[in-house]
Formats: sequence, C-alpha cells, structure tokens
Amino acid sequence: MKIVFIVYWISLYLINNEIQHDKVKNTLEIELINKINSFTYIGINNKLKDLGLEYTLVNYGKHALLLVICLGFICYMTIKRLDVTLLITTVYTICLPYLIYFQKLQKYKEKLLSNIFIYSESLLMYLREDKTVVDILRDVEDSVDNPLKNDLIEVNNYINKTTDIVNGLKIMEDKYNYSIVINAHIILKHKVIEGIVNNDLIDYLYTNIENYELSFQECLAKRKSNNFLFYLIIVLNAFGVLSLTNFINVQSNQQSMTMILVLILFYILNLCTILFYEKWCFKSLSIE
Repeated sequence: MKIVFIVYWISLYLINNEIQHDKVKNTLEIELINKINSFTYIGINNKLKDLGLEYTLVNYGKHALLLVICLGFICYMTIKRLDVTLLITTVYTICLPYLIYFQKLQKYKEKLLSNIFIYSESLLMYLREDKTVVDILRDVEDSVDNPLKNDLIEVNNYINKTTDIVNGLKIMEDKYNYSIVINAHIILKHKVIEGIVNNDLIDYLYTNIENYELSFQECLAKRKSNNFLFYLIIVLNAFGVLSLTNFINVQSNQQSMTMILVLILFYILNLCTILFYEKWCFKSLSIE
C-alpha cells in the first residue's frame, strides 16, 4: 500500500512538472512569435496605428516593387546568380517596413517637437494679453496638433472638473518633459499663485524659445541634407561594386564562390548600415 502511495505522489509530481514545463515552453514560444511579428509588416503597421500613423499595403507594394527592380538589377549584374539575387531582394523587402517605421517615427517626432515650440510660444503670447490661465490653455488648443492637442484637451477637462491648475500643468510636464515647456509653465503657475506676471521675463523666455526653434529648424535642414548624402554614398558604393565585379569578371571569365560570398556580405552589411542609421537618426532627434 505504501508503494502505491509513493508511486501515486511521484506520478503527480512528474505530471505537474511536465505541465509547468509546457506552460513555460508555450509562454516562451508566444513571446518569440510576438517578437518576430513586431518586425513584420503587420506588426510595424500596428505600432504606427498606435501613433495615429499608417503604412498602407498599397504603399508597401509600390516601395517593394521599386526596390526589387532597382536592387534586383544591381544585385544580378554583380553576382550573376538568380537564386542569390532573389534571396537578397527578399531580405531587403522583408526589412523594408522596419526602415519605413523609423522614417515615419522621425517625421512624427519632428512634428511633435515643432508643436512643443508652438505650444510654449502660444502660452507666453497669450500671457501678454493678460488672460486667465484657464482661458490661455483653452485658446492654445487651436494652435497645436495631435497628439499634443488631445493631451491638452484632457488636461483642460481635468482642470475644469478639479480646478487644480497646478496639477494639470504637472500632467503635461510629465508627458512632455522639455525645458521650454517647464519654463513656460513656471510663469503660468506664478500667475495662478501670485496673480501677476513678469513681462520682462516673458519677453526674455519668448526670445530664447524663438532662437532655440530657429536652431532646431536649421538642424532639421542639415539632417535632410545629410540623409541625401548618406543614400547617395550607398548608391555610389553599389555602382562601384558593380564596376569592380564586371572588371574582375572580364579578367577571370568566371566568378568564384568566395567572390559571391563577399558580395552577399556587402549587401547584408549595407542593409544593416541603413537600418542602424535610420534608428540613430530617430533616437538622436531631441530637444532639451
């Protein structure tokens, strides 16, 4: 009887361990699948939709077709093998939504930061008109775009319900923790608490924000110029490799497997360089 009891508990222990192992395994598999899906077209598009953006399937098809034609031509002319050309163009096409994702994020961030300047300048401009803080925040709604506009509407609704202007401003500062926003809010809070404003301070801060905005716009212009030069170098490199391989083929009348592997590595490294560059451009775009 004791043996049966022991065998029973050992069996339960083994079954429980197997169930737990299956749960962990299934969880890891689900996480892995979700991670992979996040880099696909569907996953990327879902991320963009969360920000109010979209990368339509039609645009993806147009971009993919153009990429396959241009890259396929250069790739086939250098490697001279259809199977390898299809492999490389397929990899580039799969990674295309990830590249577009960072480019759209950059534009989204540029628009957001531009709205931050407009928001801060509008606050100071309306302060000069000696309006109440509640009226100022309500008027600024019409000056900015989403997502800042939606957040400002929520803050204004919160202020109307609670009459807590200081905490409402803090909510905006938590979402948009930029120095120009915080400095403009300091003057607003001073008006709420003391009932007065320092016009000289408003003029000083407004001028600083204007100068900062001009510097930011100049930075954006330089980035666009640098982007053009970067992709120009990528294209020139591709044509340089094409000329070099054609010269080698003429000299040797055949293409070795080592040369093919080197060319595959060239295209893969170029892809990685482009992706890392676009990711860096997005992350480096910021203001204090």
